[in-house]
Amino acid sequence: MGIAAGAAEAARLVGDGADALDLGSANGAVLREVRHNHPGIPIAVDLGDGAADDADLLYAPPGSSERELARIAAASGAAVVCSIEDAGRLHAAGVAQVFVTPGRRPDIATVRGGAELAGGDWPVLLTVSCGGVPETGAEVIAAAAHAAAAGVRIIRTDRVTETRRTVDMIASIRGTRPPAKVRRALA
Repeated sequence: MGIAAGAAEAARLVGDGADALDLGSANGAVLREVRHNHPGIPIAVDLGDGAADDADLLYAPPGSSERELARIAAASGAAVVCSIEDAGRLHAAGVAQVFVTPGRRPDIATVRGGAELAGGDWPVLLTVSCGGVPETGAEVIAAAAHAAAAGVRIIRTDRVTETRRTVDMIASIRGTRPPAKVRRALA
């Protein structure tokens, strides 16, 4: 992804209500441009491609070097997203903040796994996504609602606006966030 395209996509997502941006395997130039345009927004990247040193959140792809990931995260202060099996070792190796994930596939088993992990010792990041199939929008929003109600801390999605509204509503219902508007009607 080029710098202009990456910056435009980031601006669109922030406008849709994203609290964080996942730049995937973007290079360091894209990350720096996005950070310049959105200084208060945390940025996630995959380990590698020269952007990891400047990111706020690093993904641990399968087969990545746990030692290298821990070194970069400890030096930069970045949080790490990894499997539950790797969380304890990474934390012990100096990673200050660890998020666990049941995987990056947006399927029902992953959603259930995320909800189960939310009851554990580590904060959870869960992916719920249409994967380019617009007809699955309702399912994605239902999965986001289930994840939010279970206590998942970060929901990664391609349906930002709808997911943002859903997560905010769940937080209001649970009492962890005041409602955006309160209306009182007299009968």
